[in-house]
Amino acid sequence: MPAPASDYTSYRVREALAAYERGWPLMPLRGKIPIETRWNTNPSPSEAEVERWATAGNVGLRTGRKSGVYVLDVDTAKGAVIPGDLPETPTVITGSGGRHYYFKAPALPLGNTTSRLGPHIDTRGDGGQVVYPGSIHPDTGTAYLWAPNLSPDDVELAEIPAWIMDKLTEAKGYAQAALRGELTRVRNACDGERNNVLNRAAFALGQLVGGGQLEEQPVVRALLDATALGIDEAVPTIRSGIEKGKQNPRTPPERPRGGTVLTPGAHIDDKANYIEVGNHTFADSVIRGLPDGRLYHRSHVPGELIGEPGSLAFVPLTGERARLLTDAHVRLGRWVAKKDNESVLVYQNCNRDLAGLITSAAETHPSVREIRFLANYPVYTAAGRVTPGLDPTGVYYDEPPALRDLRPDPQCARDVLEDLVVDFPFRSQADRENFFGLLLTPIVRPMIDGNVPMHLILSSLERTGKTKLAEDVLGGIVIGKPTPAMQLPSTDEERSKAILSLLLRGDTIAHLDNIREFLDSAALASLITAGTYTGRYLGQSKMIDVANLLSLVGTGNNVRATGEMCKRIIPIALQPASDDPQGRSDFVYPDLREHVRQVRRVVLETLLGMVDAWIAAGRPRGTVRLGGFEDWAAIVGGIMQHHGFTAWGSNLREWQRQADPEGEELKAFEAAWWDAFQGAEVSPKELLALAAREDLFLGALSRCHTDAARSAAFGKSVLARNLDRPIGESVIRMRRSGVNRRYYLDRQSDMQDAG
Repeated sequence: MPAPASDYTSYRVREALAAYERGWPLMPLRGKIPIETRWNTNPSPSEAEVERWATAGNVGLRTGRKSGVYVLDVDTAKGAVIPGDLPETPTVITGSGGRHYYFKAPALPLGNTTSRLGPHIDTRGDGGQVVYPGSIHPDTGTAYLWAPNLSPDDVELAEIPAWIMDKLTEAKGYAQAALRGELTRVRNACDGERNNVLNRAAFALGQLVGGGQLEEQPVVRALLDATALGIDEAVPTIRSGIEKGKQNPRTPPERPRGGTVLTPGAHIDDKANYIEVGNHTFADSVIRGLPDGRLYHRSHVPGELIGEPGSLAFVPLTGERARLLTDAHVRLGRWVAKKDNESVLVYQNCNRDLAGLITSAAETHPSVREIRFLANYPVYTAAGRVTPGLDPTGVYYDEPPALRDLRPDPQCARDVLEDLVVDFPFRSQADRENFFGLLLTPIVRPMIDGNVPMHLILSSLERTGKTKLAEDVLGGIVIGKPTPAMQLPSTDEERSKAILSLLLRGDTIAHLDNIREFLDSAALASLITAGTYTGRYLGQSKMIDVANLLSLVGTGNNVRATGEMCKRIIPIALQPASDDPQGRSDFVYPDLREHVRQVRRVVLETLLGMVDAWIAAGRPRGTVRLGGFEDWAAIVGGIMQHHGFTAWGSNLREWQRQADPEGEELKAFEAAWWDAFQGAEVSPKELLALAAREDLFLGALSRCHTDAARSAAFGKSVLARNLDRPIGESVIRMRRSGVNRRYYLDRQSDMQDAG
């Protein structure tokens, strides 16, 4: 009913009392602002209070589940355009010429939004309020009025349109899932990459801020809490990333409409399967309904391939993401009782419990295929070169557009590869050819049965090109961008976490940058030698085994290693001609990255041609032997030798001797021990005195300032660490007598004779 032009007070009182009869809670307003400070938690007012407020001035309506009303606020005066159809529902013409569309509040909590549905389109739900009809706009002096024939007396409250529900619920879930994911990456960032990870996270979240999906200040605070960087370093990085992200706004992807409606209880799906919502049969039904190829798993960790063609990454499936995926195909419905004892079907998103069910079922579901190896460069299995897509062996070739129609060319392989690295001062031809073998390793990695050693690019000086060789040349040729680099964490626990993250993400090449001094890591040794890597999954108690097909390259100056680590490493040594490599200017290709970009296709075609020619020749196996990496040495060595690279692997013995001087000391110690005591049992004190007389292990003991400390260090670093290990002609043995330990030598020849 239109309001009398002269009396908005009586109109306001009448409509306010009608609202009271409907059970809609009102409150007094000053203009558009609630007068009461606790208006959102106060009990519903009495009829007398409502009448008094409406007589005195403006009144507002609490929105959301408290009133059962959800309001779409469209400011048409500012050019707002509704991006979808609206049903007939109670509608208010606002005092500024806009519209308030009243809908039934959904059962799930929905708060207030600003411009999420479009420019100048807001929503008011739980925790919100709107100015009620009959009230006067404080700026225009115009009354809020029910639109003609669209008051609650004329039409029923309509359900919120599906497109609004889809956008509101998906936007919230999408943005929150993105926020949690980026914060996790920031928390798990390793030393040396924290600033870059923080910048990337700020940029990604800044895109959502620019798209109206997140508020800026809470994002800044969350990133500051997550990073281990100091505030002086973190704040500029965060601000810069967010500002750049806001310039490239991002909104949630469109979700498919429709889908199957399921209500709690029993159902029969399109394949005549019995479904009870809330069990694994339901989860199976949902997974089968997802688009083909949407879900995969790595070592029973479900996830998706996210990214553009040629740069896909495996992202583990979170509960929130599972909810969004399943809701694209299945919407749940539940019956809600009204005051008149009637029931209505209310649609809602998949809840968290069901999302968890979907996630757990996906781990072993037969239609969720396993990805063992994900590469954006051409690779080979035992059956030959992999075509784009998922190979039956679990190798996924994500072919970039730039690498389509590669034509293998084995001609002039040496000239092409030598020219690629012409500016690098390799110590020997063996070091140069070892790098060529490194270029081949990722390409044939799925073909190799077993593990591959770590390649180590080392030098005695800074600025010799180690990082450029690892990142710009290796990465630029194989993956088309710099090799992902990380600093080796200081503890094995942190190293294990970083390694597991690499493997789950699907990285095929990793660069350990700036390795310092002595290399001795159980986690790293396990990564190099284990076919599967065991670690703790995402901070949970759950342990998982992840297939290990990683090609690892390290860089460092004057790197030494334990004897066991030495055997797991292929050296690539650089030795500049000058003591001042920074002053060098005689480069054939001054712009290395541009050079690599230009020759990438030719080099890849050369490497593929080498592999194809080797396969056509019957796959002759290489003659270099490397314990623990037999298949890798046979395949990569076979390809290299077939094409005349005869120096490959010839410097391994020399590297092991130089990198592990302790091994030579141990041999000298074993000889002196046998000469002094033969096979008799002796105490650690006696052996320490022997080592001192022979001037052995001085470096390891020099930091100890007392006899007790030297004795403890000697027992731990020399005796205990080498117990039962063959050294020279003997094996060190130990016999315990109470708390005392006595050591003796077993000569291998004696043991063989005895056997």
